[in-house]
Amino acid sequence: MPSAGLSCAVRQWAADSHCALLHGDTLGFRFTFAAEQLDVRGWVVDFGSDGFRAHSGVAARRL
Repeated sequence: MPSAGLSCAVRQWAADSHCALLHGDTLGFRFTFAAEQLDVRGWVVDFGSDGFRAHSGVAARRL
Protein backbone atom coordinates (compact mmCIF):
# COMPACT_ATOMS: atom_id res chain seq x y z
CA MET A 1 0.00 0.00 0.00
CA PRO A 2 1.56 3.34 -0.99
CA SER A 3 2.11 5.82 1.76
CA ALA A 4 3.09 9.45 2.10
CA GLY A 5 5.80 10.44 4.53
CA LEU A 6 5.99 13.44 6.78
CA SER A 7 9.31 15.23 6.32
CA CYS A 8 10.85 16.64 9.46
CA ALA A 9 14.13 17.59 11.12
CA VAL A 10 15.29 15.46 14.05
CA ARG A 11 18.22 15.34 16.44
CA GLN A 12 19.14 12.67 18.97
CA TRP A 13 21.05 14.86 21.43
CA ALA A 14 22.34 11.96 23.54
CA ALA A 15 23.72 9.95 20.61
CA ASP A 16 27.46 9.45 20.14
CA SER A 17 27.06 9.32 16.35
CA HIS A 18 25.99 11.60 13.51
CA CYS A 19 22.43 11.28 14.86
CA ALA A 20 23.36 13.96 17.42
CA LEU A 21 23.42 16.46 14.55
CA LEU A 22 20.28 18.02 13.12
CA HIS A 23 19.27 15.98 10.07
CA GLY A 24 16.23 15.30 7.95
CA ASP A 25 14.04 12.25 8.27
CA THR A 26 10.74 10.97 7.00
CA LEU A 27 8.18 9.65 9.45
CA GLY A 28 5.31 7.39 8.48
CA PHE A 29 2.24 6.42 10.44
CA ARG A 30 -0.14 3.53 10.12
CA PHE A 31 -3.43 3.38 12.01
CA THR A 32 -5.60 0.32 12.42
CA PHE A 33 -9.16 0.77 13.62
CA ALA A 34 -11.40 -1.96 14.97
CA ALA A 35 -14.93 -1.98 16.29
CA GLU A 36 -17.31 -4.42 17.90
CA GLN A 37 -20.09 -2.91 15.82
CA LEU A 38 -20.08 -0.85 12.62
CA ASP A 39 -22.28 2.19 12.10
CA VAL A 40 -25.25 2.27 9.72
CA ARG A 41 -22.89 2.76 6.73
CA GLY A 42 -20.64 -0.14 7.73
CA TRP A 43 -17.85 2.18 8.83
CA VAL A 44 -15.61 1.97 11.89
CA VAL A 45 -14.66 5.67 11.91
CA ASP A 46 -16.33 8.61 10.17
CA PHE A 47 -13.56 11.04 9.24
CA GLY A 48 -15.91 13.53 7.58
CA SER A 49 -18.23 16.21 8.97
CA ASP A 50 -16.26 16.38 12.25
CA GLY A 51 -17.34 12.83 13.04
CA PHE A 52 -13.89 11.66 14.08
CA ARG A 53 -12.97 14.78 16.03
CA ALA A 54 -16.35 15.01 17.77
CA HIS A 55 -16.15 11.48 19.19
CA SER A 56 -12.44 10.91 19.70
CA GLY A 57 -11.34 13.89 21.74
CA VAL A 58 -8.89 14.81 18.97
CA ALA A 59 -8.52 18.56 18.56
CA ALA A 60 -7.77 19.30 14.91
CA ARG A 61 -6.36 22.50 13.59
CA ARG A 62 -6.01 23.59 10.00
CA LEU A 63 -2.71 25.22 9.11
